[in-house]
Amino acid sequence: VNRGEQDRVHLHDPVISGEGILVGKVVSVEERTATIRLLSDGQSRVAGMVAGGEQSEGLIEGRHGIGLRMSLIPQNEDMFVGDMVVTSGLEERMPRGLLIGKVASIEKEPFQPFQQAQLDPIISFDSLTFVQILLSP
Repeated sequence: VNRGEQDRVHLHDPVISGEGILVGKVVSVEERTATIRLLSDGQSRVAGMVAGGEQSEGLIEGRHGIGLRMSLIPQNEDMFVGDMVVTSGLEERMPRGLLIGKVASIEKEPFQPFQQAQLDPIISFDSLTFVQILLSP
């Protein structure tokens, strides 16, 4: 993007769509430019949780453009198809409550400590034309 250090952009700043949905975060910053990694990228990682709750926290990972996966959710946590997932606020520079996606399916395996969920993003990453970088005060 055409904003960088001179505009107070920092590494790990969240990037949102015009609708306020998290679409990625800043992964490198130069004086006048910054590089953004979309959530759909296979190297993307964001701490998330089910909206409206204090539980069901996990790690949201990109799946190379084919959706998002939330892993490391404790097996004893209740999570349901259709639940909305937001940022948990456990990461530096990432505020709590930014909308990410909706639970599409849940994978529980007996005797495993964690469950996983497949998420449907709220927005199509292919149709992004305008994004905003959330700057920290």
